[in-house]
Amino acid sequence: MHTRLVSGLAGNEALAREARRSKAVRRGAAKHLMILQTTDIHAQLNTHDEFFWENNRAVYRKQGGFSSIKSLVESVRRQNPEGTLLADTGDCFQGGAVAALSRGEAMVPLMNYMRYDLVLPGNW
Repeated sequence: MHTRLVSGLAGNEALAREARRSKAVRRGAAKHLMILQTTDIHAQLNTHDEFFWENNRAVYRKQGGFSSIKSLVESVRRQNPEGTLLADTGDCFQGGAVAALSRGEAMVPLMNYMRYDLVLPGNW
């Protein structure tokens, strides 16, 4: 079996179309696999202001939050239900009040609801 790696931003429809057109995928000799990764969530449950530096000035935009992440992940899973993996590569369970007050335990039901395939603990 031959393997071809297609990488890019989650939800990139052009890459998804390219993978579906692959001769190897069409004849069953290869699978289209999407790996989605989160990291450094730091128990930020809600959308929040994030700092960006653009065009030599500070810009703040609303980012993150579990509902935003869940929506993005589910849209990609709908495109490739059998071939989408979700991994968190650390620092989800510490950093916010909810996580600190529950010693990280409050994050477990959220991570389960998101249906992570792999979760690494990070620094805590």
